[in-house]
Amino acid sequence: MINVAMIEDNAQFRQNFQDYCAGSDRLDCVFAVDSVEKFQKLYRAENAARILLLDINLPGLSGLDAIGLLKPYLPEESDIVMYTVFNDADAIFKALCAGATGYMLKNQSLKNIEEQLVAVVEEGGSALSSSVARRIVQYFSPKQKQHLESEEMELKPTERQIVHYLIEGMTYPEIASVMSLSVQGVKYHQRSIFRKLNISSRNEIHKVFSPSDKKQT
Repeated sequence: MINVAMIEDNAQFRQNFQDYCAGSDRLDCVFAVDSVEKFQKLYRAENAARILLLDINLPGLSGLDAIGLLKPYLPEESDIVMYTVFNDADAIFKALCAGATGYMLKNQSLKNIEEQLVAVVEEGGSALSSSVARRIVQYFSPKQKQHLESEEMELKPTERQIVHYLIEGMTYPEIASVMSLSVQGVKYHQRSIFRKLNISSRNEIHKVFSPSDKKQT
């Protein structure tokens, strides 16, 4: 049995995974909480998780920012695998560079997730959803790298809408409510916006967009 711990704030996702593991003869979910902070407070070494499934968009500290902090809690041979809905290159490479050994999307069956986690332990590979693997291949392909980087630097529709609301002076909770996102989700998109616009604060957005641009955003 492979002991798996999970940090996932969606109660339904968390329960579904625990129920699946209860019927599996290969995975055992030994610990599951909804935030990094709870993991740090409640996790005990006797749980001995071989794999930590880590969501990105969490209340409090995000999964991406927590990877390095969580490693000391786990056995040396343990793997941290991201389990998320975010499929953009920025999040993928930030996670892998921070020490995650896998990146799986939630839009796949739990059976597929089980197969990939077992492969991580038995074969020493990386758990990667197929679409994530394609993005990695594209990134390192000389023919597609320039196109991909150009694509990644363009603001997506959700990001353009957030820029509009930031210019209007709306707070993070207000934006989250209007767009049906969590506050952490808004901040996640904001970090991507700042990176693409090469700015470091929301006040600088006003310098980037002219009055006519603001009306069109």
